[in-house]
Amino acid sequence: MITPSISDILPSIPPYLDVDVTNQCNVKCSFCSVSATNRKKDNEIGGNNWLSFFERTRGLPLFKVSLLGGEPLMVPEIYDIIQALDSMEVDTTVSTNGLMLDELTVMRLAESGLSNLQVSIDYPISDLHDKSRNKKGLFERAIEGLSLARKFWLRCTINFVVTKNSLPYIEGMNELAEDMDIGLVLSEFKPVGRGAEMLHEIISHEDFYKLRNSKYVSLAPFFLDSITTGRQYCSIGLDRLYIDEIGDIYPCDLYRPYKKLGNIMADDISDIWLNSSVLNDFREFKYGKSMPHKNTKCGLCGIFSHCRSGCLALAELHGGHAYSGDPRCAK
Repeated sequence: MITPSISDILPSIPPYLDVDVTNQCNVKCSFCSVSATNRKKDNEIGGNNWLSFFERTRGLPLFKVSLLGGEPLMVPEIYDIIQALDSMEVDTTVSTNGLMLDELTVMRLAESGLSNLQVSIDYPISDLHDKSRNKKGLFERAIEGLSLARKFWLRCTINFVVTKNSLPYIEGMNELAEDMDIGLVLSEFKPVGRGAEMLHEIISHEDFYKLRNSKYVSLAPFFLDSITTGRQYCSIGLDRLYIDEIGDIYPCDLYRPYKKLGNIMADDISDIWLNSSVLNDFREFKYGKSMPHKNTKCGLCGIFSHCRSGCLALAELHGGHAYSGDPRCAK
């Protein structure tokens, strides 16, 4: 049973939704967490069904939606979706590789009421970025797109995925962002999808400490503070859900495909959020009083009460069960 104090603070819907509106993409990034391809899946629910879903959340305390992919700009109805969310006063981010950011596209995004345009750039050097994304000329297109976003007064950020290979270029990335007067956001590398074959790209605990003590900590205080101090930092079951391109709902994207909670075409998301036994088990584990078996890695750890096994999804993916511990753990 979920701890009463936890259930008391739950809103009727998660404030944050991460949504893959399509799995189709026009590039093939080497570490794509959803293994996106250039062909749209036959069972994707499509733009109109996304519109209907978001309309059903009107009036509920939905605060922020991140429209992801794949490449979300390949969804023809993307502007209608943004406009609908804007009319609901929902903070909306589109995360793109930048290839489609011509002047007309950026203008339509701005006119639709987009809150934030996030463009992924892996390296401050064009050849390295293009190689990482397997697309010649992508770096230049991304930079041009960001410049256009500034022209139309559209708030934008650069998303920089931190890997062992890209970490030495963080200063160059920061200079690039400063030169363009654009925010820079550090994101964790996710070893799932095509990234599952690149576990060696997860940066070490020592590197996290170096970042934590550098001038770049302000770019990602949440996950840097969490990992280096050992304090609990996974908010699973408290404030967000992930929905994939066919409408399947998961606790987060790392639990795809093996912890499906339901589907937006058949189930009520509020009911899932409040009553899912899977989510309630997570809540009890992360925020309740349950303890790991004493013979597990986490059970033998003196700071378990702070981190509660860190990222449960990564622990399960790479250790077989939640108590095997986050692979980024220093213990």
